[in-house]
Amino acid sequence: MAATVHFVSPEDAEVLRKYMTPGDSNQGIALIFSKEAQTALEDAGIEDGETVDYDFGGDADAYVETVNTVTHHFVLSQKDNA
Repeated sequence: MAATVHFVSPEDAEVLRKYMTPGDSNQGIALIFSKEAQTALEDAGIEDGETVDYDFGGDADAYVETVNTVTHHFVLSQKDNA
């Protein structure tokens, strides 16, 4: 598998962290982009930020690493490949 690297500006990092930080390390994150899907979930009684039971139904739509330190596996693996 390959990864596209994006350097996130401090302004964007603040916004992304709001949505990309799970409540605990053993759970994933579902980002709901369409208003229709948001409405359907709200109609089902699900609130923004709520933790729900979900098995992700197979492979993720996208794999995302949130790299915050120089000791993160991504940084170390790329330094080893340089």
